Amino acid sequence: DKGVGINIESLDKVFEPFFTTSRNGTGLGLFIANELCMANQAIIQLAEPQLKQGASLEIYFIGVANINE
Repeated sequence: DKGVGINIESLDKVFEPFFTTSRNGTGLGLFIANELCMANQAIIQLAEPQLKQGASLEIYFIGVANINE
């Protein structure tokens, strides 16, 4: 995203249902993304934070060959 990123206090809560720091958010986006990843044997995690560049996430599909190999 293009926000301010995720503060340290929120890191362990971002995948919980209804957790949000946004006035207009539902807190379901990352929860649903995580549920979909688990259902498809994938892992979602926060990428290394970049100062004032928002948040980035990475999804890893377990058992899928690297297409670049």
